[in-house]
Amino acid sequence: MASGSGVPALAERVDVHKSCKSLEILLNVLNDYCEAAGAVATLQKKLAKALRETAGLKVTGEIAGTCQTLLYLRTEVKLDLQANAMNASASMFETLSDVDSKFSKFSDKEYDNISAEVKKWFKKLAVR
Repeated sequence: MASGSGVPALAERVDVHKSCKSLEILLNVLNDYCEAAGAVATLQKKLAKALRETAGLKVTGEIAGTCQTLLYLRTEVKLDLQANAMNASASMFETLSDVDSKFSKFSDKEYDNISAEVKKWFKKLAVR
């Protein structure tokens, strides 16, 4: 008779506790994810800085003869190409860091909102 009256069936206490525990675990993992995303953005920024500093280093050597001069010039061209590649990589990591930093802040804000709502719901549930 109760099923036909339109009244929804109440959940069992054990099921409610399982659901609450599942939400708690989900929120904890989401918080860990937000922290990790922020840490990755920070590391990307540090990596970009290290790449730029390394690319800016100048290597010099003594030149004794014609053969060594050619070898030196060849080495310098190779180092310039490596510096250009490092600068390009640094630019990519800086951009990636900016994007990931914004994502981290947005994710953290969403986590705070969800967590606050779940806390309110848990308090209401505890009263009942």
